[in-house]
Amino acid sequence: MINEVRESLELDSITLDESGYGIIQKKVNLNPLSTRHTMIQCDLFQDSIMTSEQSQPFHIEFFVSPLPIIYTNMQFSGNIPATYANRGPSASIDIVLFKSILSTKVDGGGAPLQLLLDEVSFPNQTLGTLPTFSWYTPELYLTAIVHGFESDTINNVALSFYIAIDVKKVSRLQAGLGIVREGSLAQGMELVSQGREIPKAANVGQVFPLWKHGGTTPERMLRGNALADFFISYHSANAAEKTMSPTNIRTFMGAASQMQPTGTAFGSRDPSKGNVPDWIKLDMLPGLIAGPLRSQWPPQKNWDNGNTMML
Repeated sequence: MINEVRESLELDSITLDESGYGIIQKKVNLNPLSTRHTMIQCDLFQDSIMTSEQSQPFHIEFFVSPLPIIYTNMQFSGNIPATYANRGPSASIDIVLFKSILSTKVDGGGAPLQLLLDEVSFPNQTLGTLPTFSWYTPELYLTAIVHGFESDTINNVALSFYIAIDVKKVSRLQAGLGIVREGSLAQGMELVSQGREIPKAANVGQVFPLWKHGGTTPERMLRGNALADFFISYHSANAAEKTMSPTNIRTFMGAASQMQPTGTAFGSRDPSKGNVPDWIKLDMLPGLIAGPLRSQWPPQKNWDNGNTMML
C-alpha cells in the first residue's frame, strides 16, 4: 500500500536565542505498529521568502526522521561570518530519511537578506524518486534547525514536504527490533570523528609501498663463509660437522629482523656476519627465535565446564 503525505512547517516568525539558534518541529502520525515503511519519493519546496530582521545571513537544516532530531556538539560553520554551532546529525545516520540545507542569498542592493531555495539535499533529486530508506517507527518528524545571528528574528517561515511511503505488514518481532534500533540511533553520535589524515607524501607509500621504488626492493646476500657458518660450523676441513649454536642463530635472527626504511633492503648488516637478509628467518624453530623454553611451563587450568582457562 502506498501512502502519500503532504505536510508543512509554517510560522509567522521564529526568534533565535542568544547564540543565534532555533528549532522548529512537527510530528506526523503514520500507520499503527507492525508495519515497515519505505520511502518511495520525496521532495521539499519553499513556499515563501523568509527574511532576517537584522539583515544577517542565516541557514536552515531541514530533516525528516522517524524520531525527533537531537542536535550534535559539532559546528555547522566556523567564523564565516559567525560561528554556527550545534548542527544536526549527518545524512549518513540511519534515522535521517531526508536532509536539506537552505542558505540565504542577497536579492539586490539594500534589500534584506532573503532565504531562497539554494538547496543541497540528501537523497538528491534522482535518488529521491526511487525507493530508498525503510523504518519501523509509526511516526515522522519534520525538523528545521535555524542558524543565524543572536536574537535575530526570521520572518515568514514556510516549507512544504512531500513523501510517498510504501507500507507493508511485518511481524511484531521485526517491527519491535527495528523500533528499538531506531531509538538507539536517535540518541547517539553527538560528536563524530571518523577517517584519518594522510600526508600527500605518504598516500601512495601506505597503500602500495613499493610503487615509488619500481615495484621491488634490493636484497642482501650472505657472503660465502657466512653461508657455511649459518648452516654448518666447520672446525677444519677434516673435522666432524657440528650444527650451529642457538646463540649464533639468534644473532642471525636479530639481524634479519631489523626494521629498515621503505625502499631499502630488508634485513641488516652485522659487524661480524656481514649482510644478513630477511629470508633466513623463515621456517626457523620458534624456540630458537623467541628464546629457550621456560623450565617449568604453567600448569593447565580448567573452568568448571571443562574449558581451558586462557592465561
